[in-house]
Amino acid sequence: MSVPFVAHTHHASEDLLFRAVHLEPNPHDHRPIRDIARIEHVPVNRLIHDLQAAIDGPAIPGAAPPSGRAP
Repeated sequence: MSVPFVAHTHHASEDLLFRAVHLEPNPHDHRPIRDIARIEHVPVNRLIHDLQAAIDGPAIPGAAPPSGRAP
């Protein structure tokens, strides 16, 4: 999977996800995450975690639960 593919499937911004893995945004960069991890000397799980955290967004205090119902 590439960063643009992950962005597309999760309806997220490519720029946001590239920044999450500490790369300059480049829509033409279709390298697999595994290759990026190898080149950057970072564990693949770390990149996946960073991508997931960016997709999930920051936790907002006082935000509604995911179900949309109040506790």
